[in-house]
Amino acid sequence: MTTANLREFFKNKVSDFDHEEPDKIFRHSCSLLGAALKEKANFKYIAKNTSCEKLDEEITFRFTFQSKPKINKKNEMVYFSPYFWITSKGMNIWGEKHQVPWNSDQIIAGQLGSMSQPETWLEWNLVDPSQRPFLLENIFEHIEKKALPLVQIFSNPKAAVEKLLYEDIFPMEINNIINFVHYFSDENSARVVAQNYLRRHSHLIRNYQEKLDNYSEGLEEFVPYSNDPAGMLAWSSLYLNLGTLSL
Repeated sequence: MTTANLREFFKNKVSDFDHEEPDKIFRHSCSLLGAALKEKANFKYIAKNTSCEKLDEEITFRFTFQSKPKINKKNEMVYFSPYFWITSKGMNIWGEKHQVPWNSDQIIAGQLGSMSQPETWLEWNLVDPSQRPFLLENIFEHIEKKALPLVQIFSNPKAAVEKLLYEDIFPMEINNIINFVHYFSDENSARVVAQNYLRRHSHLIRNYQEKLDNYSEGLEEFVPYSNDPAGMLAWSSLYLNLGTLSL
């Protein structure tokens, strides 16, 4: 769908809106974005959850659209904020089997504004019917720019692994990188990815070495779900058979 067609699509649909009730405005807006995502990238809109999903073999891509009923007010506020998720049930099962302390099904997850740099928080007020088509167009442009490139990358997990061998894929974090590469490739690839990641993020090296020594000697325990990439790398070196990462 081209930009011109997208603008026309939303403009033609504005007359269908109930201009009074915030919940109806929000849900109708979600359905229009769902229709645009279906045409652009073959997503399925799920009205019950105001979400769009696409299953690509072992990867699930999901947009969730959220509002805030407590602050919504007729003729004043229809709050809208989008989120994006990439998940894998198979990867989650692999992590449970290997007792990975930070395990989840998430490959990438967060508010749409956090999907590219510089990170920002994206939210809109859809209450004005004269502006709503342009706001929906703007929302969809952000989806195209920030999330759909990630859909393209992870639609081919093997190609994503090759990319991770040599560069970061923002906003993917090291814990999810380790799980992803282990599951969709093999132990050797996970070792190379972890080693190259540590080299690219050289400020972590000293902390990694300290954590590795402490975990090995039982002087410190890894704290699950902590924001500790050096600790995750050290734990993986010991318990996911990555070995000491050469620097």
